[in-house]
Parts: sequence; C-alpha cells; structure tokens
Amino acid sequence: MGKADAESGGTAAGPVPSGARAVAPLVVLVAVAAAFRLLVGPRYLSPDSLSDIGQQAAIIVIVGVGQTLVIISGGIDLSVGAVVAFCGTLAAVLMLHHGVPPAAAALVAVLAGGGIGLLNGFVTARTRLHPFIITLGAMMVFRGLALALTDAQNTRLLPDPFLALATGEFPLGPGKELYVPQILMLYILIVGAGAHWMLTRTRMGRYCFAIGSNAESCRLSGIRVDRWTTGYFVLAGLLFGFGGVIQAARIRIGQPTGSESMELEAIAAAVIGGTSLSGGQGSVLGTLFGALLMAALRQGLRMSGHAPYWQTVSLGIAIIVAVVYDRASRRGSR
Repeated sequence: MGKADAESGGTAAGPVPSGARAVAPLVVLVAVAAAFRLLVGPRYLSPDSLSDIGQQAAIIVIVGVGQTLVIISGGIDLSVGAVVAFCGTLAAVLMLHHGVPPAAAALVAVLAGGGIGLLNGFVTARTRLHPFIITLGAMMVFRGLALALTDAQNTRLLPDPFLALATGEFPLGPGKELYVPQILMLYILIVGAGAHWMLTRTRMGRYCFAIGSNAESCRLSGIRVDRWTTGYFVLAGLLFGFGGVIQAARIRIGQPTGSESMELEAIAAAVIGGTSLSGGQGSVLGTLFGALLMAALRQGLRMSGHAPYWQTVSLGIAIIVAVVYDRASRRGSR
C-alpha cells in the first residue's frame, strides 16, 4: 500500500460502514423505541422523556467519540472513566480551593485530559505495548489521583457560572443571564459534526482508518504511525477532559469516585454503532446511535418499572450481539 492509497483509506474499510452495518444501529434504535412505546405508552416518546434520553446520552456521546477515534486507529483506551473523574474533580478543586475562575478551571481540566491522552499515546508508541495495558495502568493511576485531590471526598457545590456549562444558564450580571436551551444537545452536535468532518475530510481522518487497517503497511509507506496514533489519543483525551467538566457541572460537585465503568459504556456505544474492535472501520454517527440506543434502553426499562440491574444485563447483551454481528459481517465480506 502506497502513501496515496493510505490517503484514500488504504482498504475497503472506509470512513462509514457500508450496507447493513451503516443502518443497523438506527434500525435497532427505532425498533427499541417502538417496543417501549407499546409497552410504556405515549409518555415514553413525550418531549420530557426524549429530552431525558438525550441528556443521558450526551456524556457518553462525547467520550464515545473519543473512544471511537482510538478504536478505529487500532487501539483502545480503558482510562476513560478515571480521566473523566480526575478532570471533573480537578476543575472543582481549582475553583473551590485555589480561586481559579470557572472558565479557566474548565480549560485547565480539558487540557489535562489532553495531556493524559498524550501520555497514553507516547508510552504506547515508545514501548509498542498494546494500549490495553498502558491505559489500564493509566486508569488506576488517575483514579487514585482523583481520590487524592479531595482525600476521597466529594467536594461542596460548584459555582453557578460553572454549572451553566450543563444548565445553559450563564449569568451576565445582576438579574441578567444568557440562556442556551438544550445545551447538552448542542455539545453532541458540535462534537459529532467536528469529529465526523475530521474523519471524512482530513488527512488525519484518512490515516486513522489506514493505520487501523494495517499499521505496518502504513509505516512502510512513509506514514509516521506513532505520531498520528499519539494524536488520536490526545484528541480522545481532550474529549474525555471535556466530558469530565460537563459531568461535574451536571452533578454540581467534584466526585472522584464517579464515572466508574464509563470506559465500558464508551466502548459499548462505539461497538454497538458499528465500530470494529479490530480497527479500521467505524463512524461518529454510529457511535451517536449507539449511545442513544443505550440511553433509550435505560429510559424504557426505568419507565416500565424494571430494576436497575436489568439495564446492565440489557447493555451486556447488546454489546455481545454487536460484536458477534461485527465478526459475522467481516467473514461475510471476505
């Protein structure tokens, strides 16, 4: 494979899954919504219920897009939940204990996430170890650091200007405010559109698919695989940091023990949405549908009176089905 081939994708695996793989997550999402509409009644598709589904999915979409970039490039990142907790707690500590303005604290926390991504990518590239091992270690390190920031305690309530990142109610002065309705949905649109553009319209996106399909061939073609791979980890880390800031604003406190298992939910959203764990194939839109499907399942089970543990069971089944479907479709395309 020459460098020109890598520029165009390198293999048949392109930016967007083809055929049934492209529409399967949306079809399943519509089917789940229809089933719960019959089971629960009209209130399942009421504006309030749909808003709840969107807000539940927002954080998973943000971090899931970051995870998607890493998986498409042939890696995986298990530090997601720990980075989200660490960055959210870091922003809280900066504001509450060091007097840092909310906007600056949020920016520092997002950049900290990017720094963690840089560390994960650099160590992975230098050692040539599987990122599963590197990011597993990072997960433990930054979960511990999140606990150390507050001595394993939740912080007190965060300032209103910071909470506005989740509520959309930005104070402008006495009796004045700027209100951005459904701001979490706005984040989904911005992050999703930006990542989709990057994957489908830029060299960085084309190399992401090419490296995930065949990293060694890309190296022989003159592509600096280690540098690009590190870049995907940095982008993912920035999104994890942003997710941590938004999560802290949503729950109104810094919570070092929060976001446990979020790495699994991010992976699940990507895989359910058609991203292959083998690398080289996936899409941002699929991850969006995957996150919405998970949120729709949770909402439906909750509204139908099922215990919370059935949500975990249903998501586990969805992941298994998605992985089996991915393997079967790949065999069928050979």
